[in-house]
Amino acid sequence: MLKTSALLLMTCAAFAAALNQHRTVGIIENGMLIEQTVTQYDDLHIIEVPQHGDRAHIVAYLDFRSGLQLIKDVKSQRCQLSNMEATTRIAHSRMVSVKSADNGLSMPDLPIDASGVEEARVFKLERQDAIQNTSYLRLELQQACAGLAIHWADSVNENDVDRMVQNGELMYDKQEKIMLQPTNPEGRLSRQNSCNPNPQAMPPNQFNCHGSCVIQKCKMTGSSCYYFIHCPMNGNIGQQCVQHVLTAPGQCKLCCDDPTSPCSSPTNGGYWQRCSCLNW
Repeated sequence: MLKTSALLLMTCAAFAAALNQHRTVGIIENGMLIEQTVTQYDDLHIIEVPQHGDRAHIVAYLDFRSGLQLIKDVKSQRCQLSNMEATTRIAHSRMVSVKSADNGLSMPDLPIDASGVEEARVFKLERQDAIQNTSYLRLELQQACAGLAIHWADSVNENDVDRMVQNGELMYDKQEKIMLQPTNPEGRLSRQNSCNPNPQAMPPNQFNCHGSCVIQKCKMTGSSCYYFIHCPMNGNIGQQCVQHVLTAPGQCKLCCDDPTSPCSSPTNGGYWQRCSCLNW
């Protein structure tokens, strides 16, 4: 009987500790109060941010064990998997090195003023085909998107865009919010302005696109954000403890970027149309 009571007490204590890891954090963004919920484990943070302004209602899963992050758009029921931002991984490594006075989360005294926090702006270029095998993901991520397609997204930090454009790794139309990303940038650069491996031959068409011509055309389809808190949540959270991660998801299609390829719709559903001919 004593053993049963002790086990029950231990189970209740463990359950209470788990509940203490789930908190709502108030954030003041442009005069608007946003209540973000955070569930924190040793190597997994689950952050839910409500819809506000033009930003979508999302749940972000930050898996520090694998270095992956999953963002689920609640309204559109889309799931996007990518590598975690380097700045977030670095912030988390600082966080785990800090010894907290308690082992759980406690409510901050006041809402956090987001006006002066560190920001990371990232474009997420979502690949066209869904991931077929998701068994390598931890269980929480699999359950979050059960029954939904999960798409891999390449991350492009806004601070790197100008350099990537100059290097030929990326083309960006800011007005149209469209990015072109060569799948083989080295081959593309070596051929300069032509995709054709043999200038004397007929140019590739939408059915036969040379590897150096294959490109991702990505259109930014919205925006979302979350606040990653990398200090122990013991009531002393300040601006220096918060990182604001803003993401611009982009849906991508593979296409053939040869200027002499015809624009007519092919019978295969448009897979190899010229990039300039693709519409959303």
